[in-house]
Amino acid sequence: MRRGGPPALHFLAMGVALFTLERVVAGPRGRAGPPAPAAAPLLTPDRLAQLRADFTRQGGVSPTPDQEQALAAQAIDDEILYREALVRGLDRGDRSIRYRLAEKMRFLADGQEGDGDEERFYRDALALHLDREDLFIRRMLATKMRLLAERGEEDPAPDDAALEAYLDLHADHYREPERTSLWHVFVSSARGAACERDARALLARLRADAMPTTAPLGDPFPFGAYVRAASPRELAKHFGGTFAAGVARLPVGEWAGPVASPYGLHLVRVEAREPGRVSPLAAVRARVLAEMREERRRERLAAAMAALRAKYGVQRAGAAQESRG
Repeated sequence: MRRGGPPALHFLAMGVALFTLERVVAGPRGRAGPPAPAAAPLLTPDRLAQLRADFTRQGGVSPTPDQEQALAAQAIDDEILYREALVRGLDRGDRSIRYRLAEKMRFLADGQEGDGDEERFYRDALALHLDREDLFIRRMLATKMRLLAERGEEDPAPDDAALEAYLDLHADHYREPERTSLWHVFVSSARGAACERDARALLARLRADAMPTTAPLGDPFPFGAYVRAASPRELAKHFGGTFAAGVARLPVGEWAGPVASPYGLHLVRVEAREPGRVSPLAAVRARVLAEMREERRRERLAAAMAALRAKYGVQRAGAAQESRG
């Protein structure tokens, strides 16, 4: 249960603590931007309250302070992107926006103006600032601006040296899992109370007689008695997680156990373990290239958003404290 002052005031205080907001005065090439969007606050108390209410309705609980900060930060970024899209004229010439505004104006006219033409309805809608009240249009323009910021200047395709360097830097991300080959003798849980006793007797016999791994002992198992080069995930898929974790601790070249699975007990002889290794570039080139480009895309967007926040007078609280210190 949330405690404290009225929600709107509490949320507004949080927003002020998170951001320093200043009025935007500069447009492209140093000229004044659109008067109405520039003069309006980037985030109002009503908008903050709505964000909080939406979060509570969708999740069933009120947002934590950290979640509130994230909501406020995202709302301010979206507003900046929308305003910058207007400054750059991304709304002009967009056929879907033009049609939507014309239809809204046609509906508001309620037949009083006759059919009219789309261009006139569109101009009338702009005069009434209907585009600024339309959530669909705002989101569309914010998305267009975000895509423009992500694209930036086209990066040259990375060469093999750059791909190898990226692979080395993220080696753990491309490491293949350890693989284990093993024999096992299965003792079904259907034996009831005798299951563990029988398993231990079989283990003693296997160790003492050095019986071949193919000897017909134990109970039939649906996946066979031999497993070749299986990863921990593959072992867990067929034998369960407890079995996979138990096998990882067994020595190589001797019978051990019993190791439990959902089906019963297993006496296991690990034949070989292949340690995990980093995949060669030739095997993961497409994946490395895609993830490297995605990382560059995120970096371009982060740099563009930092520049836009500075342009629109938004400063992170941490940065503001550092500058004052």
